Amino acid sequence: MKVGKIKKITMYSMDLDEVTSEEKKMIVDYGRQVITDDQYFEIGAVKALENYVEIGKKELKRKNKRKRISKRLL
Repeated sequence: MKVGKIKKITMYSMDLDEVTSEEKKMIVDYGRQVITDDQYFEIGAVKALENYVEIGKKELKRKNKRKRISKRLL
């Protein structure tokens, strides 16, 4: 899975062989919230990837915060 920003447009690409069945179900669930049936998987995949990016950012902030706290204790 690759995530990159080009000119303020976020682009997503995903290798479907690497996606677990649980992730596929989640992607399809996001996609079914969209009206058009033809694009529901693609849009669901983008929504799921956006959530993964947000979760990753939050985890990174937590790690950095832990590092700062541990440095203060030393």
